Amino acid sequence: MPHDVLYFDFETSGLDPRRHAILQAAWILERGGKVITEKRFDVMAMYDDDLCLAALDVNGFTLDRVRRGCGLAQVISTLQADLNGGPAVRPCGHNVQFDISFLFEAAHKSNIFLSGIDFTKIIDTRSIMCWLDYAGIVTGLPDCKLETVCDHFNIPIVAHDALEDVRAVRAVLARIMLEVRMAYENIL
Repeated sequence: MPHDVLYFDFETSGLDPRRHAILQAAWILERGGKVITEKRFDVMAMYDDDLCLAALDVNGFTLDRVRRGCGLAQVISTLQADLNGGPAVRPCGHNVQFDISFLFEAAHKSNIFLSGIDFTKIIDTRSIMCWLDYAGIVTGLPDCKLETVCDHFNIPIVAHDALEDVRAVRAVLARIMLEVRMAYENIL
């Protein structure tokens, strides 16, 4: 039975959710195996102190671009509106704890109470891939970065674009499920 899943990703201006800004946010909301919504927002950085120029380089963002995005509260409000009207979703991402920490901080800064996400059922494709490597089900990976995993599974990805990363994570999770099923069938 397909689950309800929120695949999401943030591109950020640094690693500390209390000090750094979300530059881009994207998500795909899937209910019962069907995509309900797919969204991407460039997010306006409120203060230059929130920015790390090296991180902007990595993400391909310019100062002009981060000054023209949507407000953070608008993005979090839109996410909350998308989540309303259905059962709680499982959050999913690659190294998803990083994104969850930014999500919590963004909701706090926006004074928005998040509901509709079951944080007790987190799906982290990076952790799963590390475990599959350890178990010998998927082998030969030099690391468990999203780009490496996508390359291994021949999944196209445009790195450092939040929506492209979300689409890739969704494809990776589908491939993981296939690998696990095949491994299970080989045991029987």
